[in-house]
Amino acid sequence: MQKLLIDDNLGRLDWLAHLGELPAWRRERVLRLRRESDRLQAVAAWLLLRRCCRETLLLSDVPPVAHSASGKPFFPTLPDVHFNLSHCPVAVACAMGSEPVGVDVEAVAPLDLDVARHVFSDNELRQVLADASPGVAFARVWTMKECWLKRHGEGISSDLRPLLNDVDARELRTIIAPDGRWVCTVSPWRVV
Repeated sequence: MQKLLIDDNLGRLDWLAHLGELPAWRRERVLRLRRESDRLQAVAAWLLLRRCCRETLLLSDVPPVAHSASGKPFFPTLPDVHFNLSHCPVAVACAMGSEPVGVDVEAVAPLDLDVARHVFSDNELRQVLADASPGVAFARVWTMKECWLKRHGEGISSDLRPLLNDVDARELRTIIAPDGRWVCTVSPWRVV
């Protein structure tokens, strides 16, 4: 089982109208967010998870969710089903599978060279700088790192520069929006 859903039509969503569809704990978490854009993204991510549960697991709603010590969400009642969520100002993503999964979606922005130097290996930095679209290239490498960490239930707490050195690129699938607004990477990705 493997599923990836991406929704980049956030502008059409009235997050407040859907707030009652969320479980109480998630509703409280959404309402604690300061910015309306963050609330919108959090609600949209939950709705996408519900859609994924319907399409993949044939469930009418999201089963109970718990979080590991590192914050990774999981379904306690479905230990063989793994999922991960990501959101940014222009898109939300949900990955689900029969093994631990990670997904990251990022809005494409102009290259921030200081950040790139801090988190990318020398080789990755060279590739990003040589790319015709360095903002897209930055987002591609960043989402690869972030989804790998999320797959393994780790946060950003160590040196990210060597993170992808020993990763088999076939474990990752990167998608770039046709209009170039966002980049999403999911891991693992198996061609079936």
